[in-house]
Amino acid sequence: MSSEVLSNPNHAPLSDSEVELRERLLEVGFQIIEDAPQNHVSYDIEGDGEAFALGSIFSWGGVAPSGDTFYDELRPLFPDKFTPSRRQFCEDHGLGVERLMDEGTDPQEATEKLVTWLNEQTEKTGKKPLMVGQAIAWDYSMTHAYFANYGIDDPFGRTPKPLDICGEAFAGVAGYDMKQTGKEDFPRFIWPDQEFPHQALEDSKIQGVLHAGVLALDATLRNSDLAQDLGLEPALRARGFEAMANQIR
Repeated sequence: MSSEVLSNPNHAPLSDSEVELRERLLEVGFQIIEDAPQNHVSYDIEGDGEAFALGSIFSWGGVAPSGDTFYDELRPLFPDKFTPSRRQFCEDHGLGVERLMDEGTDPQEATEKLVTWLNEQTEKTGKKPLMVGQAIAWDYSMTHAYFANYGIDDPFGRTPKPLDICGEAFAGVAGYDMKQTGKEDFPRFIWPDQEFPHQALEDSKIQGVLHAGVLALDATLRNSDLAQDLGLEPALRARGFEAMANQIR
């Protein structure tokens, strides 16, 4: 066994029983999402600025609980305003400004396309969309500003309340400690298999799994019968999450 696994048991590969546990937890999490009064849309953007008019959205992607997806790449709205490190990050992940200026969708057209997709999800489900993501404040503020810039009602609502997976974890399973809301602060059996590639649609898909996992873990920690049925407590202790295991009553 490697020294890394000995020092941190959460780094060990999943056992067969943990794979089964994850599948069952995700069933719980996705059922919570399915039963929610809003339509939880996992959402992500990539862009080159800290705020609207100080940078542009280069791409955005979303995944609805139904599995319906949306993705588009945009022509930069403010090509001369950007944060150098953010622009370089986008360049490194396939979103070069020169290409987007030639090939990106006109930003107003792209915004209208996103709104159309979101409204279609509302028509299908009868539920208003809820924006969900990891550290979602920036994604939300940039997107909302694009809606406002083109005089379009925000399909997420007049006073939308985006759901941050980190905040969700903070209030549920992390003991109100925001420092404990990173991926490795949770047992490996709720980690998504993939690493974030920093491509808006793929990141949205991964975030959707993480969202379901966090919801399921929170719900199970507060339901001792379900925790016992799933074998959650010994699985948590085996991964070194003693404090989390002690929450089960």
